[in-house]
Amino acid sequence: ENKFRLIYVSNIDLYKNQVFLVDAIDNFLNENSDFKGKIKVEFFGSYYKPALKTLEKKINSLKKNKHIFKYMGLKSRDVIYSNKKGYNTIFLFSSSCENFSVTLIEGMTKGLPILCANLEPMRSVLGDNAIFYKHNSIKSFQKRLFQILSSFKKRQILSKNVYNKSKQYDGTIVAKKTFSFLRKVSEENYER
Repeated sequence: ENKFRLIYVSNIDLYKNQVFLVDAIDNFLNENSDFKGKIKVEFFGSYYKPALKTLEKKINSLKKNKHIFKYMGLKSRDVIYSNKKGYNTIFLFSSSCENFSVTLIEGMTKGLPILCANLEPMRSVLGDNAIFYKHNSIKSFQKRLFQILSSFKKRQILSKNVYNKSKQYDGTIVAKKTFSFLRKVSEENYER
C-alpha cells in the first residue's frame, strides 16, 4: 500500500503536542509533493477543551491540507486499530510529559511502526524499536517521517520488533514481578 494513516491515540492536551504534529505534517506535505493525497492523520481520545479549540483552530487555518487532519474523539480499540483498506497505519506519539503511556503500549501490541519524540520514558519503553525525532524539532520530525514513509522494509522490521518488545509488558508477567519484588523487600526489611 502506498497510502498512510497516521494515528495519535491520546487525550488532546497542550503537552501532547498535537498542534506541533499538524504544523510539521502540513509543512512536510508542502515540501514533499510525492506524498500529497497519500496521508491522513487521525487524532483519537478525550480532550481538554482549550487544547481542542487550539487544535481545531490550527487545522482550520491551514490553506491546503486541512482535510487530511481529523479529530475522531473517543473510539473503541477495534475502531482505532482496524486495518483501513489501502492504508499503512503508523503510530505517532509526541507527548512531552509521561509517566508510563498505556496507549503507547497498545500501539506496540498491535505491531504498528512507531514515530515518537525522543524523550523518556518513551525511549526506555520502546528501546531501539521505533523511529525517534528530536522533541519540538520540525526538521527532525520531517526527516524521520520521510524515513518511515519511504521504506516498506523499515516499517516491516519496526512492526515486528516493537510487537516483540511489547510482550515484556504483559500484565500477568508485570504483576508477578511486582509481587515478587514486594515480597523480597518485605522479607529483607521486616521481622515476622
